Amino acid sequence: MLSIEKDKMWIPDIVFTESVKTEFATTENPYVKLTSYGLIAKFETIAVTSACKIDLLNFPYDVQTCSLTIHSPMHPAFELTLNSYSSASFLTSSSKKAFQTQGEWELLNINMSKANASTLQYPQDQLIYTITLKRRPLLYVITFISPVFCFLVLDVASFFIDAGRRREAEL
Repeated sequence: MLSIEKDKMWIPDIVFTESVKTEFATTENPYVKLTSYGLIAKFETIAVTSACKIDLLNFPYDVQTCSLTIHSPMHPAFELTLNSYSSASFLTSSSKKAFQTQGEWELLNINMSKANASTLQYPQDQLIYTITLKRRPLLYVITFISPVFCFLVLDVASFFIDAGRRREAEL
């Protein structure tokens, strides 16, 4: 294995299909790893903003699933093969350590699959990461349900307080 400067290697264009931003917040590494059998590994941390459909049927006890699809828009599968560097279980466990959401969401798992898309004449490799998140309902119970319940009790109590004052005024 050999470390080579990234500027001296050809690096293919890789995009996220579900991305809603054109610029990414990246932590760039100036080197890539090159193996004797032609594998090039590029290690970068990328912050991706994506959009996915949310099912609110069971809110706040819902589980959401979003997908991130990685592919090259220019190169077919015989020119560029995309493979994941780690397994889905390792990716899930390492992502749970880095996952920061102030307690609103819990990362359940990240599944990984490989697919071929035929957007050109030839099939293209795609890596699809399916991320499953579970909403933690305690935040919503504290911020929404508890105040509504307090107002409900206060509203019912106001009927009894008003009736007691009228009786005293009549006497």
